[in-house]
Amino acid sequence: MNIIRYYNRNRKVIWIGIFIILFVLFIINLLNTYYENEKVGDNSSSTSQQLNQTRNYQNESQAMVSGGISSEKKQEKFGDLLEQFLSSCVNGQIEEAYDLLSSECRQKLYPTIDDFRVHYISSIFDGDKDYEFQLWSGVDQTYIYLVKIFNDMLSTGIASQQNYIQDYISVVEEDNQYRLNVSSLVKSETYKKTEEKDSIAIELTGYDEYMDYSIAHFSITNNTNQDILMSDISNDDNIYVEDDQGIEFHSTFLELTEEDLIVEKNSTKEMDIEFIRSYSTQAQARRIGFAKIIKDYNVFKENEEEYEDTVEIKINL
Repeated sequence: MNIIRYYNRNRKVIWIGIFIILFVLFIINLLNTYYENEKVGDNSSSTSQQLNQTRNYQNESQAMVSGGISSEKKQEKFGDLLEQFLSSCVNGQIEEAYDLLSSECRQKLYPTIDDFRVHYISSIFDGDKDYEFQLWSGVDQTYIYLVKIFNDMLSTGIASQQNYIQDYISVVEEDNQYRLNVSSLVKSETYKKTEEKDSIAIELTGYDEYMDYSIAHFSITNNTNQDILMSDISNDDNIYVEDDQGIEFHSTFLELTEEDLIVEKNSTKEMDIEFIRSYSTQAQARRIGFAKIIKDYNVFKENEEEYEDTVEIKINL
């Protein structure tokens, strides 16, 4: 009875107090919501800024060896291109990645998408992978990136980037678009240069530069009446590449047999020769030489130690 009597006497004051308390709680809740939204907005803005900074690729465009990329537009374009290619490889989007390869890279290394899948994707991007890339050099419009592919730390739980697979990926311009050379292919040049002596004509048709070696492509015509041998298989010094500093880099016959180096009389033969020459930003290949072409293979086989009838042919690049 006392409570009811108290309520009846102070009804107005009690309800005013209740409204005040509810109003204060509403204001507090409104302020909490506002500050929470501000916090989320700040985080989103910070994340967006970080993404924008990452997409500038300024750090990735600082060359490790020489040169660089001064154009911010090219920095972003090249960085986006590598990002698109590598993320496609990681996510199993093989067709999308294959479409970003240059026609030269496809022709020389991965003629079909199945070749690319088996020999590149499966050997490098098996399992959950992460990656990073850094410009290795940017000289004379040749842009080479060092790419490191390692196990994804989130999936493996192992916080280490010490074990990784590396590749050198080059950005090349093709039909007014930028494309990629992978598997350490730097660039491929097409030539049509011929030198002839003693009825032996050597045409240089192409020259491919990889990071650790180079390959020259020839069409050799023997217009004589004897089979010829382009070099004694036991002496790989006879065929060489000379750079603009006068340094010679010799051929390697590891994948060739003597039969591969024979050109029969009155015939033409295609020939690919590999050289032990790493890619250099400081020196360019300028000449390919055949120091001792054996003019009569049959006579040579009769007495190899005393045979001396040879001819030298050099081709300037």
